[in-house]
Parts: sequence; C-alpha cells; structure tokens
Amino acid sequence: VTLDTTRPISAMAHHLAMSSSLVCAGAGAYGYYKTGSTPSLVGGLALSAIFGGSAYLCGQTDQQFAGHVTGATGGALAASIGFSRIQKGAKGPVPKVLVGLGAVNLLYQGMKGWEWKDN
Repeated sequence: VTLDTTRPISAMAHHLAMSSSLVCAGAGAYGYYKTGSTPSLVGGLALSAIFGGSAYLCGQTDQQFAGHVTGATGGALAASIGFSRIQKGAKGPVPKVLVGLGAVNLLYQGMKGWEWKDN
C-alpha cells in the first residue's frame, strides 16, 4: 500500500478512529470482566476492528470510504448501546461514554466523508 500524497491527510480523523478503537476494545473487555458478558467482549472487539481498519484507511488510502465507514460504525455504536441502555436500564459511565463516542464519530466522520467526496 502506498500513501496517496494528492489528498490532504486529516490527523484528527485518523486519531479519533484509533482512539475509538482502543476505547471499544477496553469497554468490551471491561464488560466481560465485570459481568462475564461474552456479547460485550465480541461486540467491543468487532467495533474495535472496524474503527482500527478505518483509521488505517483514513491515514493511508481511501479517506472518503473510511469517513463513511467510521461514521456509520459510530452511529451503530451509539444506537446499539443507547437501545441496550433503554432496554436494560444500564447505569454507570461506560454506556454514556460509548453513546457519546458513537455520536461524535457519526457527526465528525460523516462530515469528513462528505468533505472528502470531491478529492
């Protein structure tokens, strides 16, 4: 894979996606440790892999596609955790952080994908 030097690289988009990847992996591991929830572990690791892959794409190759994928993943994160929170009445800071993180990714990465569409 070669770096496309014709497109400006947004360090923030890359950083946000990688940070989100780490937070999702940590939250999934914490959910498994705290409650023994295998779905939390699998979901956290799956979202972490998608965010990590998008971070790589954003920094190395296709920024527009990465922006769309990361935005959609953020929306899925916010919606799934939000739904689970409403359904189960989950308390604590972790669900709030994940919903906020998903919403930030949805808005910011969606904006970046739109911004990069003509590049």
